[in-house]
Amino acid sequence: MEHIWIILTGPAGGGKTTLEKALLSHFPNSGRVLTCTTRPMRHGEEDGKSYRFFSHDQFRELLAQNLFEEHKTVHQHLYGTLRADLKEAREKYAVLVSVMDPHGALEMSSRYPEAHTIFVTASLAELAQRLQKRGESDESIATRMNTAREELQYENNFELKIVNNDLEESTNTLIRQVVFWRSAALS
Repeated sequence: MEHIWIILTGPAGGGKTTLEKALLSHFPNSGRVLTCTTRPMRHGEEDGKSYRFFSHDQFRELLAQNLFEEHKTVHQHLYGTLRADLKEAREKYAVLVSVMDPHGALEMSSRYPEAHTIFVTASLAELAQRLQKRGESDESIATRMNTAREELQYENNFELKIVNNDLEESTNTLIRQVVFWRSAALS
């Protein structure tokens, strides 16, 4: 199946998951590759729907079996994309969406140059406010904001940058771009 693959990346609180949901609801025959993680579930998340949640030992066993296409430790938690999940999604969906940290996105785009990478961010003040609304602790916010400052150094390494201070505008920009890439892929 001819497909396009969108990788959304950027700092915590940028709106990657919100924009991912907008893409999935807009495009028929779209789907996502679930990220595997060892971080605790947040309120409203479900295993197998939001993420695939594993203990550190389970995740390390999968690593030992070389089952991940990419993986990274972020804020003391492991994250990764299972090779089998990626293969299945690439065969199944016309529009495939992944969310990952900038290092993982750069790694994947170097292996899969057909993947389209989008850096999603907001002002530092907005990122901090969103993390606070999410219920993150002050310590977690400080750690994530330090990471955000580091990740912002990579923002020009991706195909598109969306400053997500206005959700409707950001969603429209993203959808227009995906329509363009999809049209180009089909022609």
